[in-house]
Amino acid sequence: MKYTLHLTMTPFVGHTLNSQEATQLITSLVEFTKDVEVGYVNAGNRAATLVIDTENPQDLIKKVVPWCIVTGEHPNVEPVVGWDDFVQSLADISGVDLQQIKSNNGAPDGCCSSAKNISELKPFSMPVGGEDLLEFMAWDTIEVPGVGEETIELKGTYQIERQHPTSSDWNEAEIDIKMKKLDVKGVSERLGRVEVSTNNEFQQSQGRVQKGTAFTDIPTGGAKLCEMNNFAKFNLPDLGLTAFNKEPIELKHTITHVPPVGQGGGTGNVRIPLFNVEDPDGEPVAYLKKVKTHIGDFCKGHSEEEKEAGHQHNHQH
Repeated sequence: MKYTLHLTMTPFVGHTLNSQEATQLITSLVEFTKDVEVGYVNAGNRAATLVIDTENPQDLIKKVVPWCIVTGEHPNVEPVVGWDDFVQSLADISGVDLQQIKSNNGAPDGCCSSAKNISELKPFSMPVGGEDLLEFMAWDTIEVPGVGEETIELKGTYQIERQHPTSSDWNEAEIDIKMKKLDVKGVSERLGRVEVSTNNEFQQSQGRVQKGTAFTDIPTGGAKLCEMNNFAKFNLPDLGLTAFNKEPIELKHTITHVPPVGQGGGTGNVRIPLFNVEDPDGEPVAYLKKVKTHIGDFCKGHSEEEKEAGHQHNHQH
């Protein structure tokens, strides 16, 4: 069940935090953010709106009660900064190392640091949680009745959020992952321009790096299975159509390092109905028949691109 919490940040109203209070605040927000499905804030009013999917909202509220007041419906305000950027700005103002807090907040002993370039990747090793902005290629086979079927090459980027692994041991570890952003584009001879993005408004794309190895005959030291249930929007502007999937697109990859730069996977043969966003309860307008994927290099200017992506996201609200 989804709950919407409207929060006002109380420590910053007529009170200057000392370093210990600031560290406690940022740590609690980092922990709380794991449960946030959608969030944005107004920095000027120090107000936050969070949409949380949980069976027990009281557990979540307890985490932030020392720092926030649940105010009920909050006046409509311009969301000028994203939730992650808001937490980062609080850390910057307070002189707190947010990345250090994230690294220390629940990561098992023995995890390596998160790689930011190919030379830092460590095969068969578990890194602490983090976010990765990577180049991404996909070959989507789409059928539009009355128009035709075609496999379209799509290029762009995707952004993945990784929680801390459950263990530093490669074989034993699991990792919960979310696809925060997908932006791939291509051109089809039959369908014209094709633009694919996440559809977090409908449902969050998320998955898991599974425990054990992908192959039963390699019980240790082998590739792991990474599964992602993807909910996407398929914009076909030349057909005047934007479609989306209700049934998850089950992407599977076998990986030997995290993040899985240079590796790939896909769906195999499927037939997933795609529905018109303008008529979501109508008949399918297209079918996704197959997806093949390749995960590329780290995007150059990783941190700068993430910040720019966040600014663009908030200007769209």
